[in-house]
Amino acid sequence: MPKKIWKIHDYISQSFYINHPNLKAGQKYGIDLIIFIIGNGILNKNMLITGNYGLGKTTTAQAVSSLLFSLPLEVIRESVIYGHPHLTEEKIVGRLDFSRLNLEEKVIFSLTSQIPSIKIIDEINRIPEGTQNMLLNSVESGDFIYLNDSISGEKYPFVATANYKDEGNNDIMPPLLDRFDISIEVIYPIFITEALGNSIAITNKKRLSNRELSARIKNLLLNKDKLYSKKIEGIKHLKEEFSQKNREIIFNDDEREEIKSRILSLEFSEDANNLLHSFFDYLNSVLQIKGSQRSNHNQDQLFSKITNNYSVRSILNSAIFFSKYFSFISEEDKVSTKSVLTVLPYILSHRTTFRETPSSEDDYSSNSSHFTGVKKLVNDYYNKIFIKHIDLIRDLYLSIKSGDPIKFIEKYEGSDHPLYKRAEKIFNGL
Repeated sequence: MPKKIWKIHDYISQSFYINHPNLKAGQKYGIDLIIFIIGNGILNKNMLITGNYGLGKTTTAQAVSSLLFSLPLEVIRESVIYGHPHLTEEKIVGRLDFSRLNLEEKVIFSLTSQIPSIKIIDEINRIPEGTQNMLLNSVESGDFIYLNDSISGEKYPFVATANYKDEGNNDIMPPLLDRFDISIEVIYPIFITEALGNSIAITNKKRLSNRELSARIKNLLLNKDKLYSKKIEGIKHLKEEFSQKNREIIFNDDEREEIKSRILSLEFSEDANNLLHSFFDYLNSVLQIKGSQRSNHNQDQLFSKITNNYSVRSILNSAIFFSKYFSFISEEDKVSTKSVLTVLPYILSHRTTFRETPSSEDDYSSNSSHFTGVKKLVNDYYNKIFIKHIDLIRDLYLSIKSGDPIKFIEKYEGSDHPLYKRAEKIFNGL
């Protein structure tokens, strides 16, 4: 099944999103945007894509949605939420059926809320913060609620795009930002010809188009006399009809669930598990210092450069899922430290704000891009903390696993390592 993921990657990279391969996974090279947007769809997670206008962010999300959820491009495109300052709840979720107000309160739900595929929000940072607040529940749980009616059922992935900050857009509110498991920054490709206009790309795009089938799917989903569960049941044969001609690149629902199950069944190697958990334990030990004190406390500690707080548990969950996915497409038997190190910057980038410091090699805010700064932070942790203190870290998690912390405390007594200090405090409270 990793082969089919790579087939989808190659199909999109030849037809919808042309850029240079920038990420190695096992023996293969790929484009990070395509690699992780496929993973986001399979894992049923939420993804934020940032970058300048016109780089193919939304187009790529639409193509992946079509391929992973067996729906033609036309109906996917019609379901996209386009961010703007006057976007309303009625456009996002649904509206009252005024023809029935004298009989009952009836809601006509939007195509976006009902379509059984990736929910795509284009230019999310053009939506005012007050309206962004309405997305919180939908992004997290998949539920769409309007007045006293709701669509509750299977959650589907979200992909939101955001252009760089300018006078025409807004900040994404922190609670919404934290609900995105992973983020990608898209940059303009250099030395790329107009490959998207060649005959192969045009032919490939047509494989995902079917106007007649899209109209039937749309009419079924917007039928106000059918229950939502009946609509989803009725759409299955239409999805099957669409996928028949392109089975080598389109997942059906059973295939998608099977590959997700195989990904999540991967176990972590001992060092990968220790790296991931020690990273977040170390991070948590610094985040417990209040923001006003953090800037002047333990200046030599890596995470003292971070000014914001966030949910470590939420980030850890995202890191576990995507590390397993990356190891799966790399054809690893177990999740490796390399996969963890590859994934962490993508998990952390949109959630992290650095304190500006006088220029130095540890000034993560002065790097060429924010993502580069976060990547440097992760690599610095690995080289300066994890590798340097690997025996202490291995012993720490072995003692936790065995339930016998006394030997660990005695062996490293007097250590000033933050993980030892944190463990000592916890173990002494037992």
